[in-house]
Amino acid sequence: MLQAALLLALFAAEPPLTVDIPAAPEDIGFSAYGILPFGVHAGDHAIDGHPGWDIEYKEGGLVRAAAEGSVQFVMADSYSAGRSTVQIEHRRGSITFRTVYTNVAEVDPAIVRGAPVGRGQVIGRPGTFMTTMGSARVTYGMTHFQVDDFRRSAGLTNKSAVSPEGFLSQHGREVFAYAWPRAHYNQEFCEPFATNPREIVPPMTRSWIGTASTLSVTCVGNGQFEYVLEESGRPPERGTMRIAIAISPYPAVDLIPFAGGAARLGIFDIYGATMRLALSEPGGGRPDDLSMARAYETALPRQRASRP
Repeated sequence: MLQAALLLALFAAEPPLTVDIPAAPEDIGFSAYGILPFGVHAGDHAIDGHPGWDIEYKEGGLVRAAAEGSVQFVMADSYSAGRSTVQIEHRRGSITFRTVYTNVAEVDPAIVRGAPVGRGQVIGRPGTFMTTMGSARVTYGMTHFQVDDFRRSAGLTNKSAVSPEGFLSQHGREVFAYAWPRAHYNQEFCEPFATNPREIVPPMTRSWIGTASTLSVTCVGNGQFEYVLEESGRPPERGTMRIAIAISPYPAVDLIPFAGGAARLGIFDIYGATMRLALSEPGGGRPDDLSMARAYETALPRQRASRP
């Protein structure tokens, strides 16, 4: 009994891992998405959910170590030719964690296997991509950031991956509070949180409830969305939803009814469980701002990451 009590006390005294976001605030970009969160099911993430955060960087931004540790591996990135994946091991008492940084270009010469790494130390530069946002071609940097907690084993892939949100340091939370409200991405209507469940597979539906209307959005897979809009005094409207993130200062959404007729054009802003949505009448022009937007709420996620 005494030995068990001592072991319990020692385990409780072990410091947990805390991580910073691996980018300075001034290096985070918002041309493509800002932060693509944990658990989103899109593209190659559809098998088992996104196991980390994709951090967008401005041109010239630097990828930085999220916590002190030692370099475990520097290897060729399995998704992006000519770029590297860096893994850093973090020991906290008897517990081992790992942070992972993919799509790193120009790895710093000091980042070699076995080398000590300080919190905030430069790892390298993010690799860049080009994409079309609306009608514009956008170049942005990106690093996938992942936290592995080897006390966990779940899912089909990346079994030890946990959301970085529950491990953020005070500085990490401050940077997150700056970056997350500015993030927008196509899956946001169905997976609006920084930490979404990984085990869900499409089709998935989320309902946004307002005082006089409800918007239910279903991700049917492959970036395709359908909606049901229920408004007081009107029959339910069903159709497809088209989302355009690259519109300033708010992303755009078009509701195109299955029954035919003119689309309803809108702009929106989502932060966690709250959405502001300004919609035109069918055939009307897109609103310029959210001054006449309706407010909607949705259910909180079924699971939230917490510190170990």
